[in-house]
Amino acid sequence: MLTSFFADLQRGRATRRVAIDLGVPQHYLRLAVGRRRRVAHERTRGRLGRHLGIDECSVRKNFVYATVFSDPERRVVIDLAPGRDASAAMFFAHLYSHAERAQVRVVTIDCHAPYRMAVRALFPNALIVADAFHLRRKIGYA
Repeated sequence: MLTSFFADLQRGRATRRVAIDLGVPQHYLRLAVGRRRRVAHERTRGRLGRHLGIDECSVRKNFVYATVFSDPERRVVIDLAPGRDASAAMFFAHLYSHAERAQVRVVTIDCHAPYRMAVRALFPNALIVADAFHLRRKIGYA
């Protein structure tokens, strides 16, 4: 349900319309999403590992994308942000302090340029590594 909410926001759909579709008052939806985000963030706060994975997934093929942030060492998804641009990475990174972000040593991403620029700016000590899937695909195309 969270993914579809992000997808609706990405398409520019109003929260009021989503609330009507779900059959809940608009303020309940805003409270629930805000509360879930705070609870999820509190669970992972201070637990930004040494390895971070960033990749996008298609919520609706060729129309709506979301950026997934994961910890490959713990094998957990940390957060999900709408869109697949640098602002999604910035939105995620600003949930953590500069000291917490400095502890990240490796960031695995695909070859998407906005992610690389954001990682260089937001995770100063991180080594950027291309993920195996996209690396093999680029070699196959070549």
